[in-house]
Amino acid sequence: YMGDWSSDVCSSDLANSLKDALHGSECGVIVTHWREYSRLNNYHIKTMKNRIIVDARRILRGRNLDIKYHPIGIG
Repeated sequence: YMGDWSSDVCSSDLANSLKDALHGSECGVIVTHWREYSRLNNYHIKTMKNRIIVDARRILRGRNLDIKYHPIGIG
């Protein structure tokens, strides 16, 4: 999910929402500190196959989410 600038990129390669991007996925990887990703919640992840999130920005640290959470980097 690419936020507001998705019109600059080929739309066939992008999901319309964070939930759509994670649907059926094995893992999600957060590599940017965009506000959209800090709002991730159990609604967004409920259709993931393997609820694994690798968070390279640690923006989800301390959140109560139904995921296998792997914070890396920054520090």
